[in-house]
Amino acid sequence: MKNILIRGKRGITLVALIVTLIVMLILVSVTVTSAINGGLFHYTKKAAESTNTAIAKDKEMANATANMTTQELIELFGEKLLTVTKYGDTDLNEKVESTDAILVMQHIKNIRELSEQGLVNADVNLDGIVNGTDALLIDGCALSIIDLPYTTPYLVGDADLNGYVDAVDALIVDRYAEGTGELNFFQKLNADANFDGEITYEDAQAIMNSVMSN
Repeated sequence: MKNILIRGKRGITLVALIVTLIVMLILVSVTVTSAINGGLFHYTKKAAESTNTAIAKDKEMANATANMTTQELIELFGEKLLTVTKYGDTDLNEKVESTDAILVMQHIKNIRELSEQGLVNADVNLDGIVNGTDALLIDGCALSIIDLPYTTPYLVGDADLNGYVDAVDALIVDRYAEGTGELNFFQKLNADANFDGEITYEDAQAIMNSVMSN
């Protein structure tokens, strides 16, 4: 009798297991069917297709713009293109010329504004400011004296390039301003004490003031 009861319990357990498996299969079938009917697979496929399309468009854009000139890129992207295209090229003609320096001078004097891209290209000493120093450097590049960007340290006020600033430097700048002296490019760069791109009596005075205060 005891053995019969044991077999009966095993039989019930086996039946319960089979029923459970059948129910699970039914639930899985219903879930898959719901996913299909609900569009889960459809949207997954669509997402994959969208990703592939975006990648293809990026490759197409890269190929299309690879040989474009700076001006064509700016016309295409507008203000989005705010990285340097060519240091010193303020008129965006793919060259660095003295006219680029003139445009910077006109910009700082509020005579003519540079374009957004021109302004980015004008900061050739990478100090975050566009002023007369950039104009001098651009002109130096146009004359093949230096390369841009120009980050070589220089001593403002040291007009005679001897490594320190004194009253002699102020005198040299004063003579240049009155037209009786000459300065080379690097002397001009150092002599422009007020960073306006021009060597005048104001620079001589600024250098003298600096000497007197030290």
